[in-house]
Amino acid sequence: MNESPKENNQISIREIYDILASYVYELWRFKWFYVILLVVLVIIGFYVSTKRHYFEGSLLFLVKEDNVTSHLNSAEDEVNFVSLGEIDDEINYPQIVRLAKTQPLLDSIVGTLITVNGVEDKVGNHIIKYYDVLDEWESDTLLAGYTFAGPNDTLVADSIQDTLTAEQIRLNEFKYYKANRLIARKLVEDKLSILKISHNKQTNILTIMGQSHIHDLAAQLPQLLYDELSEYYIKIKIEKHVNNFNLLTRLVDTTGWKLNRAEIRLAKYKDRNNSIFFNEDYVQRTVLERNVQLRNLIYEETVKNQELARYILLNATPFFRVIEAPHQPLITKKSSRILIIVGLVMVGMILLTVFIVIRKFLLDALRDPDEDETHDY
Repeated sequence: MNESPKENNQISIREIYDILASYVYELWRFKWFYVILLVVLVIIGFYVSTKRHYFEGSLLFLVKEDNVTSHLNSAEDEVNFVSLGEIDDEINYPQIVRLAKTQPLLDSIVGTLITVNGVEDKVGNHIIKYYDVLDEWESDTLLAGYTFAGPNDTLVADSIQDTLTAEQIRLNEFKYYKANRLIARKLVEDKLSILKISHNKQTNILTIMGQSHIHDLAAQLPQLLYDELSEYYIKIKIEKHVNNFNLLTRLVDTTGWKLNRAEIRLAKYKDRNNSIFFNEDYVQRTVLERNVQLRNLIYEETVKNQELARYILLNATPFFRVIEAPHQPLITKKSSRILIIVGLVMVGMILLTVFIVIRKFLLDALRDPDEDETHDY
C-alpha cells in the first residue's frame, strides 16, 4: 500500500516522457522541411536586404500668409477691402498635403525633364527604366513596351501625328493618360512610394521625403514636387484676387480713356469760342467742365481701388520658404542584412514548429487510445 503512490508517480513521469519523446520524434521526421525552409529564408532575407538599400532626401519648408486687414489705414480702406474680397489668413495644411497628390500636379512632374545618371529624360521614363515598370506592363496589351516621348522625339511625334487617324490619336491619348496615372501612383500612392509629404502640427513645418535606390531621383524629386506644389497652391489661393485686380486694371484703362476724351472735348470747345461766350455757351462749357470733373473723380477712385487690390494681391500671395533642402551626396539608408535574415529564419522556424506541434496534437486526439498503448517510439 505504501508503494502505490510511488508507482503512480513513476507512471505519470513515464507518460510525460513518452509524450515529449513523441513530439521530438515528430519534429525529427520533418527535419528536411527545416533544412529547406532555412535555405529559402536565407535567400529571401538576402534578396530583401539588397532591395532595402535606398537613398533618402528630405526637403523642409514653411508656408506663411499675412493678414492684410491689420495694415489698412482707414475705415474707408476697410470698406473697400471687404468689397474686394477678404483674405483667409489661415493656412489649410491638409489641403496642401492633399494637393501634392492630385493628378494635374503629378502630370506636370511626370512630364518634366531631369538628368539621372547623366541621361536627360522625362521623370516618367526614368521611373519606367529604374523601377522595371515595363515588366509590370508586359501583360497589359495597351501599355506593353510603352514609354513617354523623350526630349528628342518631339519632331518625330509631330510628323507621325499628322498621319494618324482620329481613332489612333484617341488611343494614344488614352495610353498617355493611363501611363501617367500609373506612374503617379508609384510616386505618391504606393506603400513603397518614392515621394511622401507630411505636416508637423506642432511646428507647422511640411516635409517632402524622397526615397529611391537611384541617387538622382531621391535628390531631385523632392525639389521638383516643392516647385510644382508651391506654384499650384499660390495659383489657386490668389485666383480671386488676381481676377479682381485684372478687372480694376481694365476699369482704370477705360475710365482713363473716357477722362482723356472729355478733356479733349473741353479743350476743343474753348479753342472754337476763343474766349467769347454768349450766355448759352456758358451752359455748354459748364456741362463739359462738370463732365471732366466727374470723369476725374471716377478715375481717381478707380486708381485708388486698383492700388488697394494690388496691395491685397501681394499680401494674399502665400510665402513658401525652404528651410532645408536635400544635401548631396545623399547617404545610403539600409537595414542590417544579418538582422533581416536572422529575423526571417526565427519567425519561419517558429511558425513551422507550431504547425507541426498542432498537427501532432490533433492526430493524437483523433487516434484510438488502444493504438497508443502498442505504439513504440
